[in-house]
Amino acid sequence: IEDLERTDPSIESSSVLPRPFFSPFQRLPLEILGEIFLMVLPTSKTRPSSYQKALTKLPLVCRSWHDAAFLTPRLW
Repeated sequence: IEDLERTDPSIESSSVLPRPFFSPFQRLPLEILGEIFLMVLPTSKTRPSSYQKALTKLPLVCRSWHDAAFLTPRLW
């Protein structure tokens, strides 16, 4: 495939797909994504260290997770 792409730049690799194809979470409204975070994160009362660790890593996954996390005040 790489040889074909070099000889004819109009040929695209089949592995190049639109980003939403790979991540259906990109299409979710941020409010719903925030609610999902609330449901799946360990609770801050039962496991405070796990909650804090998850909460600090959550916004680093991608831009939409970052935005959803910071738009969900109940997480903080």
